[in-house]
Amino acid sequence: MSRRILFLLMLALTCSFMLVGCGGSDGSDGANGADADTAAIIAELKAQLESGAITIAQYEDAIAALEAELASTGKITAVESCATCHADGKTNDPAHGGDYLVKGHQGANDSAPVVREVRNFKTAWSANITDVVVNGDNSLTVSLTITSTGAAFNPAADFVSFTINRYQDDNTLANYDRWVNIAPATAANFSNRVATNISGNNYTVTVAADANLTPYLAETLMIGATSSDADGANAASDIYRGNLKDGFNVQRLLVAGVDYDVNSSNNPRNYVSDKGSAPSCIKCHGDNEFNYHHNNVLRADADDCVTCHIGGASYDGTNQPAYVSNSRSSLVGRVHGVHASAMYESGKDTDGNALKGYPDEDGFNIGFPSNMSECSVCHTTADQLANATDNSKFRLSLCVTCHGSTPWETIPMNDTLKSIHSSYTVAANDNVCVTCHTGAAGAIAPTSLEDIHAGNLHNMEVSLGKNIAYEIQSVTITGNTGKVTWRAYNTNTSTNYDVLKRTTAANDAVFVGTSPSSADAARAFQSYATSMVIGFYTGDDLTNQGITSQGGQPTLNVAVGSGNTSEVGTTDVFETTFTIPATVTATKGIVAIQGVPVVWSGGTGYLAIVDSVTKNFNRDNSAATARRSAVDINLCLNCHTDFLGHGHNRINNIELCVTCHNANATDKSPRTTLAAQGYNVTADGKTEESYDLKVMLHNIHSATDTDTAYMVYRTRGIYSFRGESAQPANFGVGGTASMWQDVQVHYPRAITSCTACHPAGTFNVADQTKAVAVTVEQGANLASHADDTVIGPNAAACTSCHKGNISDAAAIRAHATTFGYKTNKSTKNEILQLAQ
Repeated sequence: MSRRILFLLMLALTCSFMLVGCGGSDGSDGANGADADTAAIIAELKAQLESGAITIAQYEDAIAALEAELASTGKITAVESCATCHADGKTNDPAHGGDYLVKGHQGANDSAPVVREVRNFKTAWSANITDVVVNGDNSLTVSLTITSTGAAFNPAADFVSFTINRYQDDNTLANYDRWVNIAPATAANFSNRVATNISGNNYTVTVAADANLTPYLAETLMIGATSSDADGANAASDIYRGNLKDGFNVQRLLVAGVDYDVNSSNNPRNYVSDKGSAPSCIKCHGDNEFNYHHNNVLRADADDCVTCHIGGASYDGTNQPAYVSNSRSSLVGRVHGVHASAMYESGKDTDGNALKGYPDEDGFNIGFPSNMSECSVCHTTADQLANATDNSKFRLSLCVTCHGSTPWETIPMNDTLKSIHSSYTVAANDNVCVTCHTGAAGAIAPTSLEDIHAGNLHNMEVSLGKNIAYEIQSVTITGNTGKVTWRAYNTNTSTNYDVLKRTTAANDAVFVGTSPSSADAARAFQSYATSMVIGFYTGDDLTNQGITSQGGQPTLNVAVGSGNTSEVGTTDVFETTFTIPATVTATKGIVAIQGVPVVWSGGTGYLAIVDSVTKNFNRDNSAATARRSAVDINLCLNCHTDFLGHGHNRINNIELCVTCHNANATDKSPRTTLAAQGYNVTADGKTEESYDLKVMLHNIHSATDTDTAYMVYRTRGIYSFRGESAQPANFGVGGTASMWQDVQVHYPRAITSCTACHPAGTFNVADQTKAVAVTVEQGANLASHADDTVIGPNAAACTSCHKGNISDAAAIRAHATTFGYKTNKSTKNEILQLAQ
């Protein structure tokens, strides 16, 4: 420690002794001590300044001397300087980035890097068909509202064209539940029609009477109107650059001459839609990126797709548009086939060839991020779900859209049932299913189309879980003993469960211990008993410092049971106690309840997927502040529906995720264990990898674009997340083959769409007075982060995406190095104090 700093500290101590006196004799001189902790020195200097013991000039001199001393010892003297240019509200100065962190990622300027063919594409025009009238001469008058945030719609040049389809269903394989395109007798009757401005943003367009349309005017028709900016400056290539593109594609339903919204119950094929509060597709794919076929007209709604994808559910793709060859052109066939392609052979067409994209991509092999049997993932409204699962739709031609041309190999059934079904073919037996599968009691096969999907094990577990919830009422600390007051209750009746009771009563739940009849349980039950995870903070991030030898892992996992849990009175509210290790010095912690209770039905125990809950606490029992919000679990659930971590029991809770996936967490310890078992533990060229949540999720979700594998070693599996890239050369070398898990990622959005996961306003530069430095290399002592090699939280986030094939990867990584830090000399506490 410098003499100047030491003098100032001694001065303060001298002043204190002068005030309080000294009651005893001087002791002997002690040995020379180590340098005081940097954070403690700064805190002491601040206290002296505030008390008036030293002047501002003396404080500044002492800080300067401390910085010089830190530099001489290899400690950092400045944190990341990202906020200088990139903080929220900074001018978008091209020379210095400005708020490019926000604007650049959202595609609001041309500097956004192109990392994917389909980029942030948002139409500047917003249109809606408000009315369709059949005139006496059999022409149609179509009323539209057209508004623009860019170039105005110009009726003199921006013509409107129409695609008109009629509904057909005669219960035959060729003509079953589909839209059939009406080709006009004269092309000009439907195409390049001139709009007439009525007032403001209101227009009308006339579809001329046409001999091919007139016979069907009393039937059910879908009227589709499209336009694109013919006279504006937008080029076709703008869809790749994130610029606004002017155009629209909208529909209106016409039933026996009366018009309806396409989401109306009058629409016989109202299966999916992105209009309204329950979107089907854009909740996962994004509402500004869903543009396909590169035709300069926005395809941003599921309703738009049926303009061309008009075939029925039939596997043979009858009435395919001419530009599609040997693939399912119907929307249901194509969407089911693509989403199920990694699980079944449904990624193939009727000839067994790969189901192609446009124009000539490889066949699809998509890992669907949710559960394919959970129909409500895409069929989001009650009407849509009822239409999609109506038993009249129970046809073999529908089954094969997911399960492939040999569905009996992929649909769970015993050998007897497989033998009965195996002779059925789409061509000969398409509508035979409802002969047995009536959905009525006493039928040969009482299960209906809805029963088969809603009644599968996963969906039963989800449904049961909606009836149960956990609640942490309070956490109190006395010394090193903690007490959690909590309950589990029925969400329908608010009645509390006796969590210590052993029962097999119908509809009752078991939360603790081993199953009284585990052989009857739907799954191996013992692993899912209710427990509590206790974690601790450094700054505003969980690090679990001092709690474990596993590098950030909260091994303080309390299994709820009679030995540590007791009822409060007779209320079925319980108290569970835990002990904080003496090595933990953190003043703030978190309690998380995890686990899946078993609910009994018909003598069988079924797991109930119940959301995990968390509660922060301060060790002095003062009110604990919430951790900063950066991710919304509801955004995660847009794609994943149910986020079941680590087997089944850590469910839908971000704070529980970061309790383990924290800034201290790397896989060094598992790699060490697996190396002793003969596994190649450097297949990715690293000796360890961070699985801090932001590092892990950015790496995984960007794998499609970076074309770089992200590997994490765990003792129950070695995972490689990649896009189309080849596996690392030594992937799969050593140990048991089943341990090596190849996870191919197909992220459905542009990775620059930060709002896919982050609420608006939460993905600016990290506040380094709260966000903790991220460990990239554990030191020798895994129980301490004092000797870890760390980088800044912003560098950790940015370089998790900006790597591999990303065009600016090298520049961004160099930028992060230049304006950030990488050190094993400064501790995380010291860096926080330096930022503060």
